Amino acid sequence: MPQYLVAIHLPDDFDPSSADKSMERDIDALNEEMGAKGIRLFAGGLRSAREAKSLRAQRDGKVVITDGPFLETKEHVGGFWILEAADMDEALAWARKAVVACRAPVEVRALFPSDLTVLLARRPLKEGMTQYLATGHLPEDFDPSSVDEAMVRDMDALNEEMEWRVGVSQRQRSLTT
Repeated sequence: MPQYLVAIHLPDDFDPSSADKSMERDIDALNEEMGAKGIRLFAGGLRSAREAKSLRAQRDGKVVITDGPFLETKEHVGGFWILEAADMDEALAWARKAVVACRAPVEVRALFPSDLTVLLARRPLKEGMTQYLATGHLPEDFDPSSVDEAMVRDMDALNEEMEWRVGVSQRQRSLTT
């Protein structure tokens, strides 16, 4: 079944303290409804865009890191769901509910087919650790047919390395507890 990202967009000056109890209740109710229907694979809320960093590859192969996302829209992803839906229409139906619950615009994008079962087996967060969302930004004129075998191999290698490091970290934790 296709998978979709439903991303909540917040304005640059969003103040998390402005989220009132009714908004929290509405989001909790939507999460419960998505869970009951078996559509939600994963969900997460994000900290302020002011804490974000942007990384951009330079022509010389170096990577430059800057503060903040500096997106032209001045809206930033504040949270997200990964849904497994029959089609875009079903994902949009859930996104309509998200707009109401979150009181913010949302974006729906289809994911490339993948096995997200690793997300279903969430690991406990080690005390003092923070989770991060790293997103890739493609140019508006991105052509998916430009993805070559080398790029796929590089992405697969990075994913395997990240999973390996998580596995090593888990084994180290189990040895110390």
